[in-house]
Amino acid sequence: MRQRARTAFRQFAATLQEALDEGDAAFLRDRALTEPVVCTAGSVAPGGLGAPACEFEGQEFDGFLESFWRSEGAIIPVEAAFSAFDAILATALPAESDGFGDGSVQVYALNIEQDAFHAIITAIIERSSDFITEFPLRVSYGTAWAFEDGRWMVTSTLTANVLGEDLLVPADDALPLYPNWERYEG
Repeated sequence: MRQRARTAFRQFAATLQEALDEGDAAFLRDRALTEPVVCTAGSVAPGGLGAPACEFEGQEFDGFLESFWRSEGAIIPVEAAFSAFDAILATALPAESDGFGDGSVQVYALNIEQDAFHAIITAIIERSSDFITEFPLRVSYGTAWAFEDGRWMVTSTLTANVLGEDLLVPADDALPLYPNWERYEG
């Protein structure tokens, strides 16, 4: 069974790449595995990694775990969770290139463990105006997946903007997250 899941995820990576090629911003959002969040007085105060990002007591939302490389993350409203992915699709520079390849939005690597499935997406994008330099930027977007109700669902994301390259090599810092990192060759 596990071998079938691994094979099925590798096949799914091709479907994910097709969605990226088409610029389908809804692809991940439509597959978000969310959890209902009802904010309490205690959850309005800043929480730690994985805590809900609550603005007021009684706030309710469909929550999704969004994290940032070398920083923290939180369970946020699903509507806001894919802003980094949307930005990658909107500002990708396919004609640019670096040591990791061209700048198109692409599935770059997979990490498949016993019950954990990850696809690392990368692109070269325009730098936003808050960066000092204007050179293009290599970014990466880690996605975690689970097979639920007959389809692959994204369970969390990890955005790596400034240090996107860290997720594109089996580096020491990323190894605990992706111990079975493998280059995806669609």
